[in-house]
Amino acid sequence: MMKPLLLPYPQKLALTGEIFSLPTAGLIALNVPHPAGQFFAAQQIQAALQTYAGINWSIAGGAVAAPLTIRMDDMLDRAESYRLVIGADGIELVGYDTAGVFYGAMTLVQLIQTSGRELPTLQIEDWPDFAARGVMLDISRDKVPTMETLYHLIDLLASWKINQFQLYTEHTFAYQKHRAVWAQASPITAEEILELDAYCRARHIDLVPNQNS
Repeated sequence: MMKPLLLPYPQKLALTGEIFSLPTAGLIALNVPHPAGQFFAAQQIQAALQTYAGINWSIAGGAVAAPLTIRMDDMLDRAESYRLVIGADGIELVGYDTAGVFYGAMTLVQLIQTSGRELPTLQIEDWPDFAARGVMLDISRDKVPTMETLYHLIDLLASWKINQFQLYTEHTFAYQKHRAVWAQASPITAEEILELDAYCRARHIDLVPNQNS
């Protein structure tokens, strides 16, 4: 069995030689102290199941029987780490913290994208090598991207477990008292920056200002 295509590749991955066929009817169980904090990660898995496996699973909180359970365990001993186990009868995702749960969900989403309903059974243990994993995008020397494009890019970066995003800006921010600077530049507004910040935070990305002054 070929190793799955994952980006970035996990620190530890062991295939166990079987296949877990995702059932048509299923549940994503959030067995965590504060299920609302993990709901977004569960929604990403739910959307991938709908798009790439053609099945609809509900999300519920609590210790209930389910083909996919998500929980937290600080015994993993590394910030942002997770363990993902796909067995012959179900999936367990364990995160050290909220970020770890989200990154484990991103790995599971990639597996669903490439394998559909027939997931390889495996065990993954993963954690980042670097605390800050950033990308800078220059939006002052070319076309200013639309919000739709930025949202798509942020989703892509989040799937790769990037946690810092910078927009290099010169004259492409709409300063309220300096219209002459940006009048011909299709600038990003202060409200759009707040929208981007909220979008990034939900995906465990820090939107970092980068202003050439």
